Amino acid sequence: MSSTNFYKELELDPTLPDQELDRSLKDVHRKWQTRINAPSLERRQEAERMIQLIEAAKPVLLDPSKRKQYDASMLVPQTVAGQSPVESSVTYEVLSEGTAPIAQQETNYRTAYQADEQDEEDEPLTPIEALLEQAEEYIDNERYYEAIKKVNEAIAIDSSDDNIYSVLAWALHGTGQTANAILEMERAIELNPYFSGYYYNMALLYNEHPILNDEECLRSGQKWLSEALRRDPEDFSYRYHLAYLHRRNDKYGEALSILEDIYRNWTDEQAEDCDFGFIDLKNEMALIHYKLGQKYAKYNKKANVDYYIRKEDVDQAFYHQIQALKYVVDSEQRSKIDLAIRYIEKSKQRVFFGSRFSSNIKIPIFLIVFSIIAQPNFNNVGYFGAAILILSAILNYIPRWKYDQIHYKEPCKKHRNCRCSC
Repeated sequence: MSSTNFYKELELDPTLPDQELDRSLKDVHRKWQTRINAPSLERRQEAERMIQLIEAAKPVLLDPSKRKQYDASMLVPQTVAGQSPVESSVTYEVLSEGTAPIAQQETNYRTAYQADEQDEEDEPLTPIEALLEQAEEYIDNERYYEAIKKVNEAIAIDSSDDNIYSVLAWALHGTGQTANAILEMERAIELNPYFSGYYYNMALLYNEHPILNDEECLRSGQKWLSEALRRDPEDFSYRYHLAYLHRRNDKYGEALSILEDIYRNWTDEQAEDCDFGFIDLKNEMALIHYKLGQKYAKYNKKANVDYYIRKEDVDQAFYHQIQALKYVVDSEQRSKIDLAIRYIEKSKQRVFFGSRFSSNIKIPIFLIVFSIIAQPNFNNVGYFGAAILILSAILNYIPRWKYDQIHYKEPCKKHRNCRCSC
């Protein structure tokens, strides 16, 4: 069992139950993860040390049985100089019950944390920080070449600062030099492999790669995003992008599972660290439900225009479209969902389609003529023909959707009056 006091080193309350300790440990991880990209080398090294300590603490503190053993080893009474073993054991009993000393420890933690945050705010910007701040403002205003000039000035001061190359990458990406931007982001990763944000940036850059095809972009983006999630698995932005990649790969169930978890755990505090908003989250969930609803419509290529739908499929399609309507915020997307719902409701009704009946009437007429020639018994022919006509009519009550009413594809430009997806 580790001799390191994780509670003390990570400023965790040892009296917290397992679930709250897990949440507190994630907060500490997030705190140090943001500092791992600090301009100061000393701060970066301290952040890296703390991240490694957190990774070592997780398997111990998040496993109930291991935590129990660890707590027992940490709370063994120690003989303090100048005290008898009895006195030291009394001290242990008071501390272990979580009374005043524990409360004092929690107060000190909050004060120290707030003071640390205040020190960071009051500390003046270094020359490199000032240059990078100007460069980021230029990037926000799409003045990419001016941003590159500022970054080059920062490189002249200190070429070993990893954050410089991250900013340079986004400036180059803005000028259309995405391949060079990826090289600069890789350099930032080489200088600081602990910062998860650089791996996430790589995933974003590959998402908009101008040369690679969609399949290669998705595969590369997935690879870099998995590295970001390995370092910070709870980050909402990383998980949201993973859901986006799943949707692009038609893995709607996996995408929806991630987004629903983010939706349930969404807080204002989390929103401050996200590069997407709550409205974006809701619209993405609506889009996935909409696509899931459409998956239950089956296109019949022979009929060329109809979707023939089972009752179970209609129910599933209706459920997903209603869920989409629950989350959607975008007005254009809402109109598509409303239209889909109307046609789902319409497809539940058994409507006699004359055009389909007229095409199917040829079959019973042919059979009637054949039966007359083969067996001139008019009673049997009449019964047989009536049965076929009734069966043909029943078949025309199968619900259907029009192809162009449900799918919103651009018309094919290669073939006139064609419904293919080319």
